[in-house]
Amino acid sequence: MLYDVARPQAWVIAIGEEILRGELVDTNTAFLAKHLERLGFSVRRHIVAGDAREELVEILRDAAGRARVVMCTGGLGPTGDDLTAACAAEAFGRRMVLDEEARRMVTERIAVYGLKPDAANLKQAEIPEEACIIPNPLGTAPGIELREGECTLFFFPGVPREMKPMFEETVRTRLAAISGIPETRESIRLSFFGIGESRVAKAVADLESSYPNIAFRYRFTFPCNHLTLQATDDEAAGKLGQVVESIEERLRKYLFSRNGKSHPEAVLDLLRSHNATLSTAESCTGGWIAKLVTDIPGSSDVFREGVVTYSNEAKIRLLGVPSALVEEHGAVSEPVVRAMAEGMRNLAGTTYAVAVSGVAGPGGGSEEKPVGTVWLAMTHPGGIYSTLRRFPGSREAVRLLSAHAALELVRRHLAGFLEDA
Repeated sequence: MLYDVARPQAWVIAIGEEILRGELVDTNTAFLAKHLERLGFSVRRHIVAGDAREELVEILRDAAGRARVVMCTGGLGPTGDDLTAACAAEAFGRRMVLDEEARRMVTERIAVYGLKPDAANLKQAEIPEEACIIPNPLGTAPGIELREGECTLFFFPGVPREMKPMFEETVRTRLAAISGIPETRESIRLSFFGIGESRVAKAVADLESSYPNIAFRYRFTFPCNHLTLQATDDEAAGKLGQVVESIEERLRKYLFSRNGKSHPEAVLDLLRSHNATLSTAESCTGGWIAKLVTDIPGSSDVFREGVVTYSNEAKIRLLGVPSALVEEHGAVSEPVVRAMAEGMRNLAGTTYAVAVSGVAGPGGGSEEKPVGTVWLAMTHPGGIYSTLRRFPGSREAVRLLSAHAALELVRRHLAGFLEDA
């Protein structure tokens, strides 16, 4: 969906040298942007600002002159480099004043530790004149709400565990009143594997134009693609189901989730629904398939065991791969990966077993088997399936793609699409 000029514009500013230098990962911006969009705003800028006073003053002035709402996190603490409140006052020509309610909150919070507030603590109770505080139930630094012209600026502490309840308990209702747009009524997230974002977008382009009150939002989280459908009014919410059905008809083979579950979770759910179990035999992935599965709580009712047979000797000794196959075809070959899968299933006694052997790189490739060459196999009571893939990218990318592709063989077989895999 392109920028909607009818929706009020919002900016999000993360303040802190640690973020600017990459020492701290900023999760606040993603949280705030997601909720601003749901509340009817069009988020147009994400800005990371350091603690340089002149730069921050300039950024705040620019944001207030162009956005309807500005959300700022960080720089409200007691130390000398916490300058956000003072910079806001300077940006808009206001004095700093001691807010009595904020002073009471800071004093009570410090008293919990048997202490009395000092000058540094009370600095957190100083806010720009004509601003108001946002209560902080978990920390000493109150937030600040400030109106400048047509813009409302909200300032939060940078600690996510403090910022989030402040947003939910106080600021959400204020934002809803400012936007005047009903919060998203309903949303559905569709997740795909084995198809690129551009192909997904092309397949649903006519639906996107036919339903203007349903936002089509695309997101890529390697190696999966996601499409979130967001209804902004009750009428659109009532049509979400038929839009989802149309998308399923077109992309059913690639669709693994309609409820936000991860790719491994979706595979486990399918196995569970068929009372089936899984084991894994891995070479180039080094145990990554097993990790993807066992990262999910409760996976032990489906996943039985896995082995990492990185060397040829391990493939022969643990999985019973005939040495003649390895010598004739090499470890990265269809005969060997099929023998790995069959050996694993016999060893574990599971319904399904998957195996993978490939050249992850960056070295080790050849003209016949370049880096990214991966053989995959999946065996089950009815037979065995194997396939050759050529994956692009770094060593990590090849390994992760291989792990997901192995699980996808199981999903597609259970869903009835393996003949097209």
